[in-house]
Amino acid sequence: MVRHALSFHFFRKISIAFFIACIAFPVFAEEETLEGVLKYASLPRVDMVSISPDGKLLAFRNTVDGRSYMRILRAEDHSNVAAFDLNDLNAYDMYFLTNNFVVFHISEVMRVPGFRGKPEISTAIAYDLTDKKMRQLLTLGDRIYGSQSGLGQILGISDDHKYVYMPAFTGTPSTVGPAGPPRSVMRVKLKNPKRPRPIYVGDQDSYDFFMGPDGEVLVDEVMDNDKNVYMLRHRVGKEWKILYQEETEQVPISVMGLTPDYQALVVIRDVAGQDRKKYSLLRFASGEFEDLDLDRPDADITRVYTDVNRVVTGVAYSGFTPSYHFIDKAFNARIEKIRSMFDEHSVTLVDFTEDKKHIIVKVTGSAYSGDYILFSEGEQPVMFAKNYPHIEQEDIHPLATWSTTAEDGLKIPVLMTLPNNKMDNLKSLPAVMLPHGGPASYDVIDFDWLAQSLADQGYLVIQPQFRGSKGFGNAHLTAGYGEWGGKMQSDLKDVLDGLVSAGYVDPSRVCILGGSYGGYAALAGAMLYPDTYRCVVSINGVTDLNRMLRTEARDYSSDSSIVAYWKMQMSNGEFDAAALDAISPAKNADKIVSPVLLLHSEDDKTVRIKQSKVMEKALKRANKEVTLVEMQNDNHYLMDQESRVLVLENVLPFIRQYLGSDDAVLAAE
Repeated sequence: MVRHALSFHFFRKISIAFFIACIAFPVFAEEETLEGVLKYASLPRVDMVSISPDGKLLAFRNTVDGRSYMRILRAEDHSNVAAFDLNDLNAYDMYFLTNNFVVFHISEVMRVPGFRGKPEISTAIAYDLTDKKMRQLLTLGDRIYGSQSGLGQILGISDDHKYVYMPAFTGTPSTVGPAGPPRSVMRVKLKNPKRPRPIYVGDQDSYDFFMGPDGEVLVDEVMDNDKNVYMLRHRVGKEWKILYQEETEQVPISVMGLTPDYQALVVIRDVAGQDRKKYSLLRFASGEFEDLDLDRPDADITRVYTDVNRVVTGVAYSGFTPSYHFIDKAFNARIEKIRSMFDEHSVTLVDFTEDKKHIIVKVTGSAYSGDYILFSEGEQPVMFAKNYPHIEQEDIHPLATWSTTAEDGLKIPVLMTLPNNKMDNLKSLPAVMLPHGGPASYDVIDFDWLAQSLADQGYLVIQPQFRGSKGFGNAHLTAGYGEWGGKMQSDLKDVLDGLVSAGYVDPSRVCILGGSYGGYAALAGAMLYPDTYRCVVSINGVTDLNRMLRTEARDYSSDSSIVAYWKMQMSNGEFDAAALDAISPAKNADKIVSPVLLLHSEDDKTVRIKQSKVMEKALKRANKEVTLVEMQNDNHYLMDQESRVLVLENVLPFIRQYLGSDDAVLAAE
């Protein structure tokens, strides 16, 4: 018997009058905004926001009519300092490295010798404000191995700010032996990055590095997948000593950074008998763990804030709205005061200056679609940019939380988006089940373009935090191991049954939609509960588990920790091809009776488009109703506005066809 709470916890719309007198917006280029429900498919107008260490400059990506520009403004008057076109660069992160250098990370799908097909190659670009030039920091073949994908990580910066330290595989095919290229730390000159110099040569299994205050590598983190050995090596003078070692198939601890005195690592780890991961120090002198008083019984640590040299300053905690703790008590108090201004909304700490006098936050929730606000010590706050300026407050559909208990007693938190036009009568609503991806992630109070567009059509959007989701304790996370196609699916059904029993949902009008793992969950839900869902939508979803494991083994090697992770996820560490086939939708297409819509990005390197193609073929062979829409020139995360528009243009009419179009459901045009 499923037990459930019968009352929603609403996230209220709040007044923004406090800010009206002090709002100042930069001048943005005019754009032709999408109208109607398609307005929710617009890319964020502003993202990747950063403030210079001295607080004098603001940098961000400005997206107009689907084109992206880098903008740098003076903080005091928002006058332009620099701007250039980013549209041909697939940028995914940007920040001030120093007062004079802005770094942005880009990726490109391209052919590279040594890789099958076209991998996604990432790198870092430094923009110099003094001479207005862009320089790629590491380049394939320039003193680094010519076949590698990730070239953007910065480990630290020299005291004189002339050099950065970056990891890369080194050597050439003629000099590298059968063990493969070693992973090294390169010293890269910001003004002239050509011919970077290796200052430390690790080995092929070096996983990460941490720099000391002297500009030399202090810690080498190693994951030996052949021997299943994890190790931390620590430099003492000119000698290297093993600080920590463990036999394991997966990385057992997360090294987040260094203490300000460089005498310990800050790590997050599991402790036997405790439900939450522990935030600890690993002391260089003793090699022992020392617990810090930053753990909370009600939340996980989800982010660690560090400076450019990876020195830890504070942490963020999980929850439908984030919370924080910083070592600097005065700064911590300021963050808490800012959070209190936006009760029941997400206040995301975006960036802050070196002296912590200037703070940028982004506010999202039932009253905000994503507003960036600058808080400067002793001054009035300034709302200087909006993610979606064309989304009015009345266009935002409110968010609510709810909870139910699965049949085995596990509590399942639920986030929901409620249609504005049904707030006075939340009864027997048509609904869309929207399981998140990951699966080890979780939903938060945010402006979710897909959930908002569905609610705009009159649907109650249900986002369960099923077992296997992060953020709700280790027991909740590990309860999902081996439950693909099992209790992770029944959790969704239990949530739906609870909402039906409470009278909120019409059981005859429910569809299921998801992306990535959520796409798998949508198809598996239709496979396991054929009478529950009227229609099914999978976006970039997994359909054949054995095929996915073969792809991961090809990309990372069969004995890699990544493959071990997926085996743990899917089957609790065991591997049985027949058992995985039994829970693969592509192998059980005959069990699906609902019409299926598949959408997949052709350049998706996380879940290959072949996953949707084999699903389409299997459903057609079983004489089932299926449509596959291929999205051009986009990746797993739907970063292209045309893709998002294509999703809505296909998904909304498809769902409306099967859930009806009564007064609760608006026209999509």
